[in-house]
Amino acid sequence: MSSKTMFGNGSEIQVTYACGHQESIKSQRDFINEMRTRAARRTLCEVCLGAHRAKRDCMISNSVQRTKEAAAATKLTGTRKQIEWAERIREKWLFIVKREIPTHLLSNLEKARIGAVSPEAIEQATTTVLAARLAAIDGVVAHCKAAWWIDFQSYLEAMVNQPTDAAIKSECSVLLNR
Repeated sequence: MSSKTMFGNGSEIQVTYACGHQESIKSQRDFINEMRTRAARRTLCEVCLGAHRAKRDCMISNSVQRTKEAAAATKLTGTRKQIEWAERIREKWLFIVKREIPTHLLSNLEKARIGAVSPEAIEQATTTVLAARLAAIDGVVAHCKAAWWIDFQSYLEAMVNQPTDAAIKSECSVLLNR
């Protein structure tokens, strides 16, 4: 609910976010105030969203470092020509692989936002999906046969996107059946 408080020349309304935090915002017309109040009830405040983003950014940063270390520690086996070729494939893939969740895969989680699912649960589900994606990247990097990298170079993206999509479907199922 919103309550009006007078501050100097104008007025402000107090909105309460789904996380329980409150914020004062400049009052507008009544219908805009009501829209903003309803929107706040379905979202997290900037501080809580920032905390979730910081957690995910840390996961991604750790994944990048872990992947680089794993790639350096995993010596490819095969003929010299295969190894050189596979190293180029692996380096290019590691450079372009997306460690965040691709936006086209997030549409299912967005459907949960429309329902009565708490924003905290959605943020936790997003973090869980990201963890599954990062684990899939780690799984691909673990392959040490040069021939494998050569043979499967066209499927590397799918090897990461399929487990990510499965995690999204699983998390959505849990969120929407609460």
